[in-house]
Amino acid sequence: MEDRRRIVVRAVWVALVVPVLVTVVAVALQLAWLGQLPDPVAVHWGTSGAPNGFAAAWVVPVMTAATGLLLPGIMAAVTIPALGRGAQGATFRFLAATAAGMATMTAVISTWSVAVQRGLGDAASAPSIVPAMLVGLVAALAVGVLGWFAQPVQHHVVPGAVAAAPMPVRAGERVMWTRTATAARWLSGLLLAVTALNAALAVLFWFTSPEAAPIVAATALLVLLAFASTASFTVRVDREGLTVTSALGVPRFRVPLDDVVSAGTGDTVGFGEFGGYGIRTAGHGTGVILRNGEALRVTRTSGRQFVVTVDDAALGASVLQGLVAQHRAGAA
Repeated sequence: MEDRRRIVVRAVWVALVVPVLVTVVAVALQLAWLGQLPDPVAVHWGTSGAPNGFAAAWVVPVMTAATGLLLPGIMAAVTIPALGRGAQGATFRFLAATAAGMATMTAVISTWSVAVQRGLGDAASAPSIVPAMLVGLVAALAVGVLGWFAQPVQHHVVPGAVAAAPMPVRAGERVMWTRTATAARWLSGLLLAVTALNAALAVLFWFTSPEAAPIVAATALLVLLAFASTASFTVRVDREGLTVTSALGVPRFRVPLDDVVSAGTGDTVGFGEFGGYGIRTAGHGTGVILRNGEALRVTRTSGRQFVVTVDDAALGASVLQGLVAQHRAGAA
């Protein structure tokens, strides 16, 4: 319990306190300098190093606050509650460190961009932002590394994970279990929106910029294929082991019975455990993570896990355990 409390407290400091502090300092400096800035101020620089985008001065502190708090806040929101429930893993530690680093980079670049415009009569004469970006990147990496080492080492732990009792399978008996794993509604909606946007851009470019249309259309096709190949999977347990196959047939994953040490269940938080959703790889294994919640978890002979979010995972794990026991008895 003490270890869990220490992990949660350090994560709060790294993922929440540090981003809030650096963002508040950055916004305070920017607000203090508003009266010394040209109107409008430069908010975007081109590849030549010269400003090519302008806005009212108040836009910069607002965007600094939004960017410096929103993205780190999302990371903290999916990390800290899971840690409080007993989950652990390197991904949680990495996300907290990333939140601190991102907020630092935003604070440095945005504050620098305001500082170099103090006293200018025209924002168009503002110097290049490249030094600010380089310093911001270095600062982000430094804070991120410090945030990583400020947190205790976290061994992979899934709260509530249990090994399944093997289903009795007699010699010569053939048993099979199958379910369809589909993406959560919000994830499907997001993927559909991105697909539709790319398709609309392809059509628009076809009429407005025919020379670029093939590239945009190819991108739209790739996005469509990516959506179709990750939105739904068939999960099957039989004498071949565990097989997880996309609706398109690819990608396809298989864990043969010889490679199964144990099978069980345990809830997963996709963003917290694997850093996102879809086909994911983390330090402890590989996952087909289409939503949060119930998941079939297989420990392989390598010590790594294969995880797939699917309904009725307890029965699937029990069948797999039974088939593994039958296979080993037959091989003995």
